[in-house]
Amino acid sequence: MKVEYDRESDVVYSFIRDGEVADSNEIEDGIIVDYDKFENVIGVEILNFSKRNMSLDDIIIKRKDVLPVLLPR
Repeated sequence: MKVEYDRESDVVYSFIRDGEVADSNEIEDGIIVDYDKFENVIGVEILNFSKRNMSLDDIIIKRKDVLPVLLPR
């Protein structure tokens, strides 16, 4: 897994696996999950990251549900 932070746009993107985005779903305000054509999660985008009470360590992927779980600090 690879994580990138764009300070200028204040966006974190977590690359879960390689693939082309076929669909996206905003699961929470400013948290977007990208899926490939097989409905596998391939990435998670978090907007306004610095304004959230989070660190990069708070980003966890639950294998059972294949959805990101964001833990409070």
